[in-house]
Amino acid sequence: MDNQWSRQVIPRWRSSSTSSRLPESLPTAVNPAAPANTPVPQHVKAYFDEQLKQWHSAPNFGGAADLLNYGHDPEFREKLIEPAKFILQEQDGVSAQLHSVASLVLGTPFFAEYMPQKEFQQKEIARLKRHLSINPRNSIALIDMARMYAILGQNEQAGEAIMMACALEPNNRFVLRSAARFYTHLKQADRALFVLQKSARTQEDPWLLAALVAVETVLGKSPSLFKKAQRTVEGSRFAPMHLAELGAALGTLLMEEGHAKEAKRTFNVALRSPNDNAVAQAVWFVNHHSIQMNIMPEWLTDKYSSEAQYYDLEKRGDYAGALTAAHNWFEDEPFSSRPLRASSHAASIIGKYSTAEDCMRRALFLGPYETECENNLVFALAAQNKMEEVGKRLQNIIQLEIAETGVVSGHTLANLGLYYYRLGVHDKGYDFYQSAYELLDSKKENSSKALAMAFWVLAAKEANDPRAEDVIELAESRIKGDHSQGAQIVLSRAKKEALTKDKNLGYLKSAVIWEYDKIENTLVSSKALPFNVVSKK
Repeated sequence: MDNQWSRQVIPRWRSSSTSSRLPESLPTAVNPAAPANTPVPQHVKAYFDEQLKQWHSAPNFGGAADLLNYGHDPEFREKLIEPAKFILQEQDGVSAQLHSVASLVLGTPFFAEYMPQKEFQQKEIARLKRHLSINPRNSIALIDMARMYAILGQNEQAGEAIMMACALEPNNRFVLRSAARFYTHLKQADRALFVLQKSARTQEDPWLLAALVAVETVLGKSPSLFKKAQRTVEGSRFAPMHLAELGAALGTLLMEEGHAKEAKRTFNVALRSPNDNAVAQAVWFVNHHSIQMNIMPEWLTDKYSSEAQYYDLEKRGDYAGALTAAHNWFEDEPFSSRPLRASSHAASIIGKYSTAEDCMRRALFLGPYETECENNLVFALAAQNKMEEVGKRLQNIIQLEIAETGVVSGHTLANLGLYYYRLGVHDKGYDFYQSAYELLDSKKENSSKALAMAFWVLAAKEANDPRAEDVIELAESRIKGDHSQGAQIVLSRAKKEALTKDKNLGYLKSAVIWEYDKIENTLVSSKALPFNVVSKK
């Protein structure tokens, strides 16, 4: 189960209406004293209160549904608890989208299906097409339409709209930042770099300069405008809010190059007046490096800071809260697999495997394909004993990994361990988990190896492996130095798992069954030719 990724300050991609209310939409000469997030106007609050009063006097489904239109704004959620409960009590006529908002209000994440709800996006695409038929040169409408396509997993159509927008306005900040996010999402960071470098505005705009530094870091390149970016952060030309993302991007780069003092000093600039992206980078950074920063509590309560909330709650070991935060993060970035991976991770830690499965199916649908998501799905399926699909997907993962790298990943080896334990083949389950641990240890993937060890205990206990108690002792010694609380939580769950002699985990009468040849180091499927499983360090 994977939850490891390297974070960079790639721009957010929100709708133009949302972005227009945030600091990145302001001219760099503007330095307002007011908070970046626009408060809810008084007349809107008054209208909401009147609607709520009428509904309480005569509760009904239609009124509750209308009230939940306000559910995406945290300011209204406390007052929406009763309407949300009313909606969830209804058995018929509740769309998945409405169910999702009600669940969000109540803090109970809902992933009914892995396919995204199409109605809203399709209506928005139709509306934007009508607008573009009148004004085909509206690059902002093209970007909004591209985002709707990306949410539907229709990345080819999204890419066409992005290219048209970049051709129409190659120096528009919103267009360029959105394009950079889209291409990075598709694992095409080189195209993101191209559109940013092509624009004359990039060198002069700190918001675009930040995107450039982040994209070049993703590509493993030394920033072409590093000195320019450094002078911009250290200078006084721009208001602090315009330097938030650039400071965070440079700080991350400096830390990766071993310049800890400079990194912290640069992050301090980023955190003078940070936006949600800079805050998320800072919280992630603190969690992954031995460096401290002053993260203000109010930054984590901002309605756009759900990603930062996820990192903070995960670090604290509050995985139920982290799951809710990840759901909110996905609401903010519904085209991205990363919040879904976060949701799957948190759900798996606390044993909500069906939620983990739903998240990974949706992530794989959205694209692009990631073996990490496939492996997370395999884990969730195996944990629910859906073993026939596990066999097929594992076979595909192994073939891809061998073709790409010549070796099988530690994540896949651990899943093979779970697979064999679920078949009741204890020796092979034990051996694969041991191989997974050794490989992850050799790569110094400490959190991953700790989790693999904890889930090994759980798998061994559930499969009635006679060596389960030995595995527990081994796990306790190996997990001891890990700072992540996830492994400790899983280990605690595993210890409570009672051994039952009659427990039967052999479900594979019709499934693909594999045999492992230790001498040849091959995994042989009854429905496929042998292929190598290389797990050397």
